[in-house]
Amino acid sequence: LEFAPATVQGDVEIVKAAVQQNGLALEFASSELKEDVNVVLAAATQNVAAFQWTSDAAIKDDEALTLMIRIAYDYFKASDLNSLSTAMKGHRGVAMVAVQIDGACLEYFSDALKNDRDIVTAAVLQNKAALEHAAEELRTNPAFVASIEEKRHGKITARLDLKPAPLNE
Repeated sequence: LEFAPATVQGDVEIVKAAVQQNGLALEFASSELKEDVNVVLAAATQNVAAFQWTSDAAIKDDEALTLMIRIAYDYFKASDLNSLSTAMKGHRGVAMVAVQIDGACLEYFSDALKNDRDIVTAAVLQNKAALEHAAEELRTNPAFVASIEEKRHGKITARLDLKPAPLNE
């Protein structure tokens, strides 16, 4: 696509076929196709690094974005999220989906999101070690850390379906 005429770079069928072969070809697609969720999804499924060429307009569709991250993440490891665009790294919806899949993903998101209590809580509930990537303000806040530990304990107890023993036994 790099050297193709603009008409080819704007042809949805040709571009989709190209990004299915090499997701990074999204770089050379027309700006309209960089906003097309289906084209972006095809590119990201082939290579999650294609997200760096996604337009900000595609990011505004949270449902599609969530789907893209879930599908892309099924094929790639957390460190591949490092190639996300600045807009994607600062997108709360993307971060929430990613950290719920793998808490360690917190490392690759913006400082503001590393200081977001909900994002950090979700990350640490998924992977306790994710706390090391949280903003220092949260990481060193004993009340915040204790609240996560309570939630983690509740989550584990619920998963194991443990019931407290009666007090009279």
